[in-house]
Amino acid sequence: MSGKKVSSASESALRALEEARTRRSMNSLFSASYEAQIRTHLKEVKREFGSQVEPDMVPADQIENRSNATSHPETAGEGGISGEQKSDKDRLDKGISLEKHSVKSWFKSAISGMFIGLAVVVPGISGATISIIFKLYEKIIFAISSLLKQFKRSVIWLLPLIVGMAVGVIGGFFGVKEALNYIPFATVCLFAGLMIGAFPTVYCEVARAKKSPLRIIMLILGVVVPVGLSVLTTNVIHADAAGDPLAVISWWEYLYMILAGAVVALTQIVPGLSASSFMMMIGYFTPIVNSISLTYWKSNPLVFAVYGCLVLGFLVGLIAFSKLINVLLEKKRETTFFPIVGLSIGSIICMFYNPEIYKIYQGWIKGGNSSATVSMWTDIDIAVALLLVGFAISISFVIYERNRAKRSLAMKGKNR
Repeated sequence: MSGKKVSSASESALRALEEARTRRSMNSLFSASYEAQIRTHLKEVKREFGSQVEPDMVPADQIENRSNATSHPETAGEGGISGEQKSDKDRLDKGISLEKHSVKSWFKSAISGMFIGLAVVVPGISGATISIIFKLYEKIIFAISSLLKQFKRSVIWLLPLIVGMAVGVIGGFFGVKEALNYIPFATVCLFAGLMIGAFPTVYCEVARAKKSPLRIIMLILGVVVPVGLSVLTTNVIHADAAGDPLAVISWWEYLYMILAGAVVALTQIVPGLSASSFMMMIGYFTPIVNSISLTYWKSNPLVFAVYGCLVLGFLVGLIAFSKLINVLLEKKRETTFFPIVGLSIGSIICMFYNPEIYKIYQGWIKGGNSSATVSMWTDIDIAVALLLVGFAISISFVIYERNRAKRSLAMKGKNR
């Protein structure tokens, strides 16, 4: 029997657990998965040898075999994990499981989905950020990326979220539509405030990371891409569009819509990015919002082709990007967040320079009002107030999440 015992393996696991807790205290919103991974390993050790077995009675080579079998099932021998356990390899390795819903958890997930749906519709709020607050982010990413391998389990787990999101999208849609009609600039400023307040959620991931030249370049590119796209759509694509950009669409614009749908999917996966802000940035948010009516559908039935292209791009992008982000966050976590931070900064800038807001500026220059019922200065006064309100709401969510993480860490420390 080897001189090394289970106690040494447990000691190593506990050290890793403490490291995960330290990462959480440094504002890493995703460290829970690392903690769960260590806990899963300890549970597997206990299940293997029984709760009554003293740690120093079990040889270390058995623990090593068990650990290797858990991490590398393809190399496991007779002492490794079974075929049934192999099918759950990813979930055990990452500490993520798609548990069956009880009635209570089903409705809880549906309510969480409703808030995520609202975030999808309201520019400036990231659905991914909301899912982080509700501790669902990594499970959602895992479920989507596992659709092809574990379709039934993934769909069953995602179903209440999808139902809740549908309710949130429909409810939030009409509110946003009315706000843009009456106080367009003030509404945009509210969305910008929400984005600025949520920015620390993303920035904390790179605050203590090494700032290598490659990472700085990726951050700059993250800023340049949305700003460049916004300038392009404002000054080239929509420069001569006096009316509805959906009224007459060229063949290449349908391809553009597929790409836009894929980017919208990316915004639902990457924290800090907003789908509606992106659509506003390229000048299609308000036209699409205004197109949702029976009258419009009768006068321009080809708009359904636009919807179809957006949905197609979204579905393809959702599956592809969820797998990509899942891998990148595991292998190149800090590097991945540098372009994400850049995209967040670029999106905030683009809120104030895009085809839709540019039309408002042009109206002001010509001496016009923001809308039929609100003057320019009234809209600006309301805009300043709503910018601060949006910032306060969003930063409150960030502070709440940090305080919740600290309380959780303190409670675990007391229970040790």
